[in-house]
Amino acid sequence: MKPRFHHNPLRRTAYIGGVSTYHIESDVMVVFVGAAVFVDISDKFDHPDYDPETHGKYVRVGSLLSEDKTNAKLAKSAKNTSAKTLIYYGAPAGSSGVTHTCSHATVECTKLCLNTAGNGRYDLNKLARIARTRFRVFHPATWAEYFRQELDYHLGRLDGKEFLAVRGNGTTDTWDKYLSDIVDDYQQVRFYDYTAVPSRVDEIRPNYHITLSRKENKANHEWLRRYYRWLNVSVVATPEVKRELLELGEICGIKIVDFDAHDLRLPELDGEGIIGVLSPKGKARGKDSGFVVSSVEQLISEILG
Repeated sequence: MKPRFHHNPLRRTAYIGGVSTYHIESDVMVVFVGAAVFVDISDKFDHPDYDPETHGKYVRVGSLLSEDKTNAKLAKSAKNTSAKTLIYYGAPAGSSGVTHTCSHATVECTKLCLNTAGNGRYDLNKLARIARTRFRVFHPATWAEYFRQELDYHLGRLDGKEFLAVRGNGTTDTWDKYLSDIVDDYQQVRFYDYTAVPSRVDEIRPNYHITLSRKENKANHEWLRRYYRWLNVSVVATPEVKRELLELGEICGIKIVDFDAHDLRLPELDGEGIIGVLSPKGKARGKDSGFVVSSVEQLISEILG
């Protein structure tokens, strides 16, 4: 049975804290109105002026993929590479309330997640990521079709760039058959990700590249030791340690690269078997945490075991 509406759902019924909300008389999590997708976010909208009965429970899902020219994280990629870059932002870890999108999340990486950096700290973007994730969980095949439609759109509009690159996990670390099929079906697109999930190494393809993520726990360090020198590893380090590492140029025979120069993690740009250093961002700035490397000696000890 089609849902009934207090108002035309294609017009917002409230605008609270930068978020448009809609009244839809339905008890389901995801509602379709033509091609528009509306997701119930009422349990996650923590704003003092928000009341779901008054303002409506739903937000509309916009684009699934953020574009480099409109995204601060990808702006350096747009400026410094020959790729047009897109990124998918979902809700990290268990923040969507319906699934866990980071199976190998640690206490510190969850606390200091990049979801807190930049525009991710605003309600509008937090709820958009939750809505995308709930859409994906409850209607994965439709989510994948929308993803494909956006790829087709951008492939036809490269804006003078040589190729399209897509990061499938901007604030998540997940993989499923739908994303796998998309990567396989779009051989002309370069896909890439950061990951801390060991099984993702098995998903490497000619058009899909991964960079392994260093975290603070021993199991992660033991896993990384197997792949240093032939897969790339990302390390978040204090500004002082980052400068020292870049000045050294290499440690343990492994080249050091500045990963803050751009976001496009492709081997022809970064090299292979290297360590990429990132500055702390969002809540990670200025924090004393094992997630952030605090000395060169610490990193050498982790590499050598």
